[in-house]
Amino acid sequence: MPKRPTLEDRLAELDALRAEPKAEATAKVLGHALGLKSNFIVARAAELVGEFELRDLCDAMVSAFDRLIDAAHEADKGCRAKTALAEALQRLNAGEDRGFLRGARHVQMEPVWGGRVDTAGGLRSASAIGLVRMNHPQSLLVLADLLADPLPPVRCDAARTLAYRGAADGVPLLRMRVRVGDEEPNVLTECMLAMLRLDAGASLELVDEIFQGPDPLLSESAALAVGQSRVPQGFDLLRQWWNQSEDRDLRKTIVLAIAMLRQDDATAYLVTQVGQGRFEDACDAVDALGIYRHDQAVRERVLDAAKSHADSDLLPYARKVFEKGADSGG
Repeated sequence: MPKRPTLEDRLAELDALRAEPKAEATAKVLGHALGLKSNFIVARAAELVGEFELRDLCDAMVSAFDRLIDAAHEADKGCRAKTALAEALQRLNAGEDRGFLRGARHVQMEPVWGGRVDTAGGLRSASAIGLVRMNHPQSLLVLADLLADPLPPVRCDAARTLAYRGAADGVPLLRMRVRVGDEEPNVLTECMLAMLRLDAGASLELVDEIFQGPDPLLSESAALAVGQSRVPQGFDLLRQWWNQSEDRDLRKTIVLAIAMLRQDDATAYLVTQVGQGRFEDACDAVDALGIYRHDQAVRERVLDAAKSHADSDLLPYARKVFEKGADSGG
């Protein structure tokens, strides 16, 4: 009697379809897999449909999504399949607004040791992106709700999706989230970053206010948001913050944010600090510029500057920072 294939065997069979992604047989196998009971198989099939851009299978994915969202959580533990289906559908600019609306509001509480946990956060995020990509009139309302989602990763995703949406009418929602505050600094970083990307001119004043507040974690969030935004005004603001700050940890974050701007004048400023700054400032600048360790030109500038520093310990430190990862590719 032939051995019954394991789940791992069946997943491996699906992965093997990558050898012929556009073959007629591939679409047939994946279409069949989307209708199976195993949420692991449905999830892998959805991922492959999205990867292969097999738009003829979008209706089958919609059917699978509806079937699973109507079922009890036991049919899709961890919300694995529904999330994969939503991600594939939005990747292909497909799906139905009804399905994405349901997905964006779906909560799936599952038992865990000591209580219950909501496993549908990723589904809500993916569904919101789907609504934005189809320019749905309720997408802004959905994102407003998700900015107040109980799960911090979903709140972060909502901020990112507002930035991706690209419309300035999302800025007031982000400002409200920042004003209300959040126990997770990452959420506020993403909100400030989205604000800056949507309307830097109207948002820098609030970001500066957050930085100037009493909470050093929020100050770090503000600095990182400015650095990641790469807005032209960011360098002057970060340099101002660095000059006025005395806390070493905050100064290190600000210097990193200056490097993250990836602007020529910002990089030149940090190289100058390597050559002429106080030893601890020079070390912080070296650490920050380490994000360029694979850029030979920047590496040479930093090492040349370190050679000219009054403290001879700086050069070996700079070499260590720039050789770490450069040799290993990590």
